[in-house]
Amino acid sequence: MVISNCVINLSPNKARVFQEAWRVLRPGGRLMVSDLVLLKNYPILSKIISQLRACIAGASLKDDYLKLIKDAGFQEVEILEETTYPLEGFVYGSVAKTVMEKYQIPLEQLKEVLPSVVSLKVTGKRPRFPDQLAELRHPITGGGAKLQTLDFFMRFYYNMLLIINKL
Repeated sequence: MVISNCVINLSPNKARVFQEAWRVLRPGGRLMVSDLVLLKNYPILSKIISQLRACIAGASLKDDYLKLIKDAGFQEVEILEETTYPLEGFVYGSVAKTVMEKYQIPLEQLKEVLPSVVSLKVTGKRPRFPDQLAELRHPITGGGAKLQTLDFFMRFYYNMLLIINKL
């Protein structure tokens, strides 16, 4: 199992993080992630986010984030929980006051925009069986001939295990 709590969105190359998680998991392994994502991208949010160093700093759009997980090869990607980021903790903090003053952002506008920041808990599985692996066009394997070679060896290994278990 690979577990992450609000750190993947700090990576500038989130796709590579999910690809590595897929690579290190054994077949049938599970990914569990909690991260902050954006429901909508407001132009003012990019000004605010660029000034922050907390989990929100690298937040992606929710749909883009989920697509990265699926593109890495995970299946059964499921949102377990989606919670609005606590407005009070951000709006009345010292960092928020500094950002509002620097960019002349009214408090009302900030209160309108911040509900689009949500905490997302997501799970996904690395496929267990070779047949499931053969359906993927995974960035690490490169697809095409490499995928067919991987599929051949996975099937061979799987069949050998079946034979050994029968002995």
